[in-house]
Amino acid sequence: MALLKKFALRGTGSPGGLSSRLPVTLMRFARQFGLIPLLLPLFIFAGVKLYLHLAVVAVVESTLATLPDNVQFDYDQIDSHFDGTVDIQGASLLLEGMSLPLRFDRFQLLTDSWRQLPLAAEGLEQGELPAAVRIAFSLPDAELEYLAAAKWLPVDTARMLLGCFQPVETTAEVAPSQAVTLVGSFDYQFDSASEYLSAQFQLAGEQRFRVDIKTDLDIGGPQLSLAALDTAGLGGAEIGYFNLGSQSEMLRQCGAVSRSGLVEGSYVARQSKVVKHRLMQQGWMASTELELAYQDYLFLPVQLQLQLTAPQAVNMTELSQSSASWGPFSVRIGLNNSQPSSHALYWQPDANQLAAAPVAQPKLEPPAIESTTQKQPIAARKALINDTQLKRQLDRTVVYQPSYKPVSVRELSGLLGSPLKLTTLNGRRIEGVLDGLGREQLQLRREISHGVAVVPVRLDIISGVKAYF
Repeated sequence: MALLKKFALRGTGSPGGLSSRLPVTLMRFARQFGLIPLLLPLFIFAGVKLYLHLAVVAVVESTLATLPDNVQFDYDQIDSHFDGTVDIQGASLLLEGMSLPLRFDRFQLLTDSWRQLPLAAEGLEQGELPAAVRIAFSLPDAELEYLAAAKWLPVDTARMLLGCFQPVETTAEVAPSQAVTLVGSFDYQFDSASEYLSAQFQLAGEQRFRVDIKTDLDIGGPQLSLAALDTAGLGGAEIGYFNLGSQSEMLRQCGAVSRSGLVEGSYVARQSKVVKHRLMQQGWMASTELELAYQDYLFLPVQLQLQLTAPQAVNMTELSQSSASWGPFSVRIGLNNSQPSSHALYWQPDANQLAAAPVAQPKLEPPAIESTTQKQPIAARKALINDTQLKRQLDRTVVYQPSYKPVSVRELSGLLGSPLKLTTLNGRRIEGVLDGLGREQLQLRREISHGVAVVPVRLDIISGVKAYF
């Protein structure tokens, strides 16, 4: 303290003052006591840290400058680390149509090395994008409600396909659901040799759901730049939805569940008809096998897999301008399977949709199905579907008939309240309503002469299970 006071008095009234004499005095002090070898690494570290921070800020600001006018991304501050991690604190995202921004608890830019960040900053100044990017984030599940108002996100369509056409208003008191933190990531890798960009997106909530999206974009050149994205073509996509509990809650909100806790067959039949009608309006035809599989999915939601493939990449601009451009894609859908199955969903646009198509679509064979008429090339089929034919198609919607179906033990968590038929290893048969499920045993509620009894059954002695749905 006395030393600083001495410096201050010496600098008072002089032309240089304390600001010009202090660094020189500190260097003399460090040289006198031999501290320069110890302070030099600290000065180098501070310089590199400042250089890294400025490079990271340049990367973020250059990226934000490339966003469309209807997308706003804001943040409070940036912290960079030598392991290649960049923490963007106070990050928020506002899309067109949203009244409030979506706020992230965590938003990180991940690289293999901090040395990539200055190179990325230099590339962005020249309009070149990094060859690889990875982003990790987390946010409260309540924040997803704001995305429903975003104009270019198909939130309502996705909700309808997953089993909820229109939420119902209820006066009953609903217990508030426990807040869940959603964890997500987005990354892409660009291969200059094949000129293809592979992107992956994942969003998961504990005991709720997980969504996986993978896409392949044909950039059409060996260099990845902002201009190249305007002419990119979509070669294929895979979408996976894994239900971990959120599906049951959504169906309850949509009025699909009766007082007994089971999904009603009348709701499934109506929902199936609505989805089929919406698909037909877009030019898609669903086979009876796919319709039945979808009805099973509503009763026992486990997972959904959708795969789009095209013989050659289709320009993204054409896809956004006209729905008829989706004709070149073949579609495979898997319901409650780990891999997409051969359930048929094929393209049969009407006259108006064909007129809106920018170019003639190639003659693609639809998935193999029994009907010889449907095995003809798409372009050879009759395109026009009038109102009478549309009504007949909808009238052929299969009304779901509940029955006892084999299920696995891991699927029982979504069947609480369902009647079960169990077979034990020694051949004993037990019937009842599933009242509870634990790690080692389940509980069956059975009617007896004097009332109701709850019977525990160990899971390791069960050889077969059938559930009524």
